[in-house]
Amino acid sequence: PKLIAPVVVYLCHENTQDNGAVIASAAGWAGKVEIVAGKGSVLRASLHHDVTVENVRDAWGKVVDMSEARNMRTIGAASAYTLEVLENLKDNPQSGGSSDQTPTNGVFTNEFNFGFKDLILYALGIGASVAEPSDLKYLYESHAEFSALPSFFIQPGLMLTMGSSITKSAITHKEFDLTNVLHGEQYLEVYDFPLEGNLRTEGKVLDVMDKGSGAVVVTSCDTFDSRGNLVAKNQSATFIVGCGNFGGKKQPGPGVVPTLPTPTSPPETTITFKTSVDQAAIFRLSGDPNPLHIDPNFSIIAGYKTPILHGLCTLGFSLRAVLKAYAGNDSTLFKAIKVRFVKPVIPGQTLKVDMWSNGNRIQFKTSVVETGQDVLTGKFILHQAADVVVDEIKAMGGTAVADYHSVTDGEKIIQTAMENFGRVDIVVNNAGILRDKSFPRISEDDWNLIHDVHVKGSFKTTQAAWPIFKKQNFGRIIMTSSNSGVYGNFGQANYSTAKLGLVGLANTLAIEGAKYNIHCNVIVPTAASRMTKGILPDLLFEEL
Repeated sequence: PKLIAPVVVYLCHENTQDNGAVIASAAGWAGKVEIVAGKGSVLRASLHHDVTVENVRDAWGKVVDMSEARNMRTIGAASAYTLEVLENLKDNPQSGGSSDQTPTNGVFTNEFNFGFKDLILYALGIGASVAEPSDLKYLYESHAEFSALPSFFIQPGLMLTMGSSITKSAITHKEFDLTNVLHGEQYLEVYDFPLEGNLRTEGKVLDVMDKGSGAVVVTSCDTFDSRGNLVAKNQSATFIVGCGNFGGKKQPGPGVVPTLPTPTSPPETTITFKTSVDQAAIFRLSGDPNPLHIDPNFSIIAGYKTPILHGLCTLGFSLRAVLKAYAGNDSTLFKAIKVRFVKPVIPGQTLKVDMWSNGNRIQFKTSVVETGQDVLTGKFILHQAADVVVDEIKAMGGTAVADYHSVTDGEKIIQTAMENFGRVDIVVNNAGILRDKSFPRISEDDWNLIHDVHVKGSFKTTQAAWPIFKKQNFGRIIMTSSNSGVYGNFGQANYSTAKLGLVGLANTLAIEGAKYNIHCNVIVPTAASRMTKGILPDLLFEEL
């Protein structure tokens, strides 16, 4: 210690101008330690290409080459380099648009632009109010948690359906107009919740059924953001009065998402909403201008004494009820909804939403208080991210199972893997949360929670797998760190400490596991997500 103490004393001296330095000292020697990054390698040809394992394999020599290493002491420097890479990809002549812009094989397309005003108008249209404090995040664009209500993402598919001949293309034996068209069922699954941008929707006719008194046309619409990422899937069943008896099939095909019967037991939760007499007038501004919902003369022609509320507006009210009852009014917990429209609602009537839960699946029935008439039935699935990953893996022909134990119960997670697959070869420690506050304001609870999830969770899960790896003489471990852990970042003292701690843990496990063929490495990702919004520079976040 007497050989190191003078170095510590000098670092503390008022004349020492160094800040953020890491000094190694031993045996009367001292030297500065800095983190450097290799030049690396771009792994794709353009922004429109994905990265494959083969791309990584072919470029690995350049990925680990440190001959042109550069010092990057700040997260800003790292972000600037990432932007430079993105700009180079943009300039690549291979990065132009692809040829799938032209509709082919019965696929219709459209573009849908939106911003915060559209999200707010839609929220008002389905009853969000400043009188409910938890609704403010749907009504105020500068709110720290400004969000889109999930059912907004029905709109792009609706615009395609209304603005194209997709429905008429399925009914060729008879002419019809808007007075013949009724919305029968709607399915929505949301994959992302962008707050603005240009969305591209691809729609096709999924099924056509002959119901005698009319025809049912089911359209399927997939909506993508400007980078080609899937935002939402929609299925819409439209009943066309008077277009039946054409000799078609009676039942839907397997690709149509089914509805479920309403439970007969008493509901476990009920919420009521009073609609406004102006509800339809507001909701129609979000894209459904059908005069059936505003013009008394038109509604009479269609067989209604007065203009009726949009079925999608009733869906929106019902969705809000389930969010409030089971998701703390957090729209990001939404995964999917399927409803059947039973009867119309008159603007100004009161909606009662009865709900029954079964795990993350909630069934509900919406009725009008003034008449007792059921108007909508449906099921609502709360989002559990692991389920989405499992579905994607299965869709690609793989096998997967979701486990929802806490990462601090790592032995239970490994047990699930052993029970389903009989072995464990790889552990990727990727669980993470944020509790960002400047250092003086961090509570001990927030500090401990961050370390429980990031560090203790990685320790518990890896330790549970370790004896399995040793026994089979093989194991691969990945620790997910962060640029904040490597460089530090304002307001993230707790998070940065935990993330750099994982680097130390990984280095130690690499040493201890080498003789058992257990390898441990660290990934430091930079990605645009809900966790990194507001942390990454705005320009970089948008580019990613």
